[in-house]
Amino acid sequence: MTAWGGALRGALATAGAAAALMLAGLAEAAPRFEVTLDPAASKTPMTGRLFVVAATRQTPEPRLTIGLAGPAAFAIDVEGLKPGASATIDATAIGYPMEDLSELPAGDYYVQAVLTRYDKVTRSDGKTIWVPIKHWVPKNVGRIFPPMLEGNPYSAVQKVTIDPASDAVVPIKLDKLIGPAEPLKETEWLKQITIQSKILTKFWGTPVYLGATVLLPKGFNEHPDARYPVVYANSHGERPYSFDTTAPDPARIEAMRKAAREGANVQIGYDFYKTWDSEGFPRFLAASLYQSSPYFLEGYSVNSANNGPYGDAIVQELIPAIEKKFRGIGKPYGRITQGASTGGWEALALQLKYPDFFGGAWVYNPDPIDFRRWGLVNIYEDEQAFTTPISPYETAEIPFRRTVEGKPTATMRQLSRLEAVFGSKGRQNYQLGIWEATYGPVGEDGYPVP
Repeated sequence: MTAWGGALRGALATAGAAAALMLAGLAEAAPRFEVTLDPAASKTPMTGRLFVVAATRQTPEPRLTIGLAGPAAFAIDVEGLKPGASATIDATAIGYPMEDLSELPAGDYYVQAVLTRYDKVTRSDGKTIWVPIKHWVPKNVGRIFPPMLEGNPYSAVQKVTIDPASDAVVPIKLDKLIGPAEPLKETEWLKQITIQSKILTKFWGTPVYLGATVLLPKGFNEHPDARYPVVYANSHGERPYSFDTTAPDPARIEAMRKAAREGANVQIGYDFYKTWDSEGFPRFLAASLYQSSPYFLEGYSVNSANNGPYGDAIVQELIPAIEKKFRGIGKPYGRITQGASTGGWEALALQLKYPDFFGGAWVYNPDPIDFRRWGLVNIYEDEQAFTTPISPYETAEIPFRRTVEGKPTATMRQLSRLEAVFGSKGRQNYQLGIWEATYGPVGEDGYPVP
C-alpha cells in the first residue's frame, strides 16, 4: 500500500525534480524572491519549509489563505538558515497551482513569506528527524496548519509587479513572529483540560501534550455527586458540536448555509445550545479531544510507527484524566466515541482497537476505511490516482472533493501538488501526508515512507 501511496505524489516529485534540473540554467533569467531571515525574528539558525505566497488581494494576508482554493504558493526546504542570511525562491521551487514561478502570469501581486520552523528530535526508535514539533494544544482551532504556529517568522505583505520575462529580484524580510493563539475562554458550560502524555513524550523525546474541551451537562454543579456518561468527539473543532450560547448574526447563518451547499457538515451551535439546555435533554458530558502530532493536527487515535502510540495515550492517559476531573462514569457502557470525516475514522478506529473500552461508536462520513475505496481510487488495482479512463482515447481527472450536488471542486492531482508544496518527507501536515504517516512504515531516514 505504501509503495503505491508514494506514487500519488511520486509522479509530481519526479516531474518536479526533472523540471528543477531543466530550469536550473534558466533560474538566473527569471524573477525570484530573496528571503532574508532578520536577526529580529531569530537569533539562531532555522531549519524548515520556506513559503512565498503571491495573492491578487491584500487582505486577508496571503499566508492565511494557502490552500486548494488559495493563491499561488512556492516553497523550498531550508537547512540551518542563519540570521541575516537569505534563501532564494525561483523557478526551481515547486509551486501551486502552477508548477513553478515562471508560470505565474504577469501582473501586480501582494506577496508574503513565512517559514515553518522544524525542530530536531530523536525518537525512542532511535531515529533523529526534523519536524514541526510545536504541538497544538487546546487553543485556537485556526492554527491547524504549521505556517500558522506560534514562533514561525513571517514578512509584511508587499505589493510587487511580476514579469516572468524579467530577471528582477524581489527582496523579502522575515522580521515578524507569529504570536501565541488566544486560548478558548472557559465558561459555565465549557471547560478545558491539558495533560502531558508520558507515553508520547517518551516516544518523541520531547514534551507532548493532549487535551480536551469538555461540555458540561445542565445541572452539573447542582449535583456534585452525580456521575455522567461521556461522548468523546473526535474532530478538528475546539467546542463539542460547535456549542455557542450566542445567537449568530444573519451573515454568519448565510455563510454556514453556503458551506452546507458546498458539502460541509454544519450545524448552528446556538441551536444545539438551546437543545442542550432544555429540561428533557439527556444529561451527559461531551469532550472534543486534542491530539495533534508533528504530521497533522490529529494523531488519528491509533498507534502508528511514525506518529507514535496515540491510541494508547488517549485510552490510558487522556480519557481517565477527563473522567476523573469531570466525574465520568468510567466504565465502557458510559463511553461513546463519535466523529465525522477524520473524526469518523478515529471514532471507528478507537472502537475497533479498544473494543472493551468503549460502549459504542457513532461514525459519520469517515476517511477511507478500505484501500479499495481510497477516495475514488482502488490502490490494489489502479495504476495511478490522478485519472480514470473513459474511453480508449480519453481520461477524466479523479475528483478529491465535490459539492453535495457532485460538482468537483478539487482533483487528486491538485491535492498532490498542493501537498508537495506544503512539505517534503511526509511533513505536509495535510491529508495525504497524515495518511502515509498513519498507515505506512518508517523509512531508513526516519520519515514516513511515501
